[in-house]
Amino acid sequence: MKKQFLFSLIFIFNLSLCFSQKYFLDGVYLESDVELSAKIDGLRKLTDAQLGSFVEIRMAQDSLGFRDAWFDGKELRLVTVFSKQNFEYKKANWYFYKGRLIYAESFISDKEDNRILAIDEKYYLDNEHLFKWMQGDQQVEKNSVNFTKAANGIAEQALKLKMENKN
Repeated sequence: MKKQFLFSLIFIFNLSLCFSQKYFLDGVYLESDVELSAKIDGLRKLTDAQLGSFVEIRMAQDSLGFRDAWFDGKELRLVTVFSKQNFEYKKANWYFYKGRLIYAESFISDKEDNRILAIDEKYYLDNEHLFKWMQGDQQVEKNSVNFTKAANGIAEQALKLKMENKN
């Protein structure tokens, strides 16, 4: 009887974990968008700190810009797209972790000294699904038409970047 009770208790506890947890990243359950965003920001900063140990490959270049990819062994970790438009430079960074796009950002920098003038957008992804989109300091509503369009577009872009940037 005690074994059945203990088994039932463990089963209910595990079942409640499955339904109460929202995200699972790198072996850890995360309960909220804020918690997952913080974890992704940490992975992004770690990637930036490790760039010197990655292999950088210029994947494409023309008179208007270039695309670089960074690899940790065979694993794609970062794609940077840089383009010149009028008197500004636009740059987009696409961060990958364990083969999946987890974060993307775009910003505008000054042509003269490469100072960041504005961070246009930040995209946070869970299992390559957009769950948070920031435009400047404002979070875009998840149930908006624009969010849905962005989610579809970024999923397509993730697949395209992985196909174009193979090592």
